[in-house]
Amino acid sequence: MSVSITFFVCKKVNLILLYVVLFENLARYEDDFEMNKMLEEQDRWGDPLAAFGEKKTKKDKKKKKKKLKERPRFKGKAPFNRFGILPGYRWDGIDRSNGWEVLRAKKMAESGRNVTRDYMA
Repeated sequence: MSVSITFFVCKKVNLILLYVVLFENLARYEDDFEMNKMLEEQDRWGDPLAAFGEKKTKKDKKKKKKKLKERPRFKGKAPFNRFGILPGYRWDGIDRSNGWEVLRAKKMAESGRNVTRDYMA
């Protein structure tokens, strides 16, 4: 009895696949998303990198997240820089720059004020 049921299930799956193929383009190019996905999902015998590309389970992902530690960050007020880069966590808080970033920020703010002031006048 189970053999006949699996036969009909397989037949239905094959019919569904047939309808999918009927509506696909005849010409398939290398940028065809569905074809690329299908080829990536195929398991190939003797593939040495197959173990590295295995799908990770939720448990494996949770274990990996637990292993990763939060990197220490600088706690405190950092001086302004135009790239928004925070100092290292061992920074002693002394600003050893030559003041160019602060001067640049002042000039940019001043030029913005001048534009609005010139517009008002």
